[in-house]
Amino acid sequence: MDWFKDKQNIILDCDGVILDSNTLKIKAFEEVAKRFLTGNKLTQYISYVKNNFGKSRKDMISHLISEYLKEKTIDPNNLIDDYAIAIKENYLKCLQTEGFTEFMAHFANIKDFYVVSGSDEKELKEVFQKRNIDYFFNSIQGSPTSKRDNLGNLLKTIDVVKTVYIGDSACDYEACKSNSLDFIFMSQYSTVSLDKRDLLLKNSKGHIKNLGDLI
Repeated sequence: MDWFKDKQNIILDCDGVILDSNTLKIKAFEEVAKRFLTGNKLTQYISYVKNNFGKSRKDMISHLISEYLKEKTIDPNNLIDDYAIAIKENYLKCLQTEGFTEFMAHFANIKDFYVVSGSDEKELKEVFQKRNIDYFFNSIQGSPTSKRDNLGNLLKTIDVVKTVYIGDSACDYEACKSNSLDFIFMSQYSTVSLDKRDLLLKNSKGHIKNLGDLI
């Protein structure tokens, strides 16, 4: 991937790119949903979650309520809080993705790094600080602002031509497409369906298994 050397600004997604956290987040959404859903409906909802990583927890819970719990009176904030409690401890314990440490060691003094994620921004900053990886990044951005808007705001301050985003989901790709930003699909931890994986492989600027492939 020779063109990567010309990219000065590297924007990373968090879940499935920096942290091996997709599985624990799916489990947390499942724990919330299975209080209300069983069988095919639960399977359908978890499939939606897997294929929509990059959306905020608010969006995921809103989908659960609007599609499956219309007849119930439920405060979405209570479910969002339940989800946050379910992932908080494990978010600190999960492993970093394969190749992340080597990738950062190789490029940290050469390129500028940013995080734009669908995860809660306050939580992200806390987790990164406790894991002692926050110092790598010029900024860490997350929800409640959408990924598309966070990218748009960031690109007002850096040169889009010299910038690339590395993500693992269709939502990541769509946010980049909306901002005319080059996208690299990282597949090792991705949870997208086969058809979406094919879409990402066909339309991405590049494909890697993990960050170590870029060294």
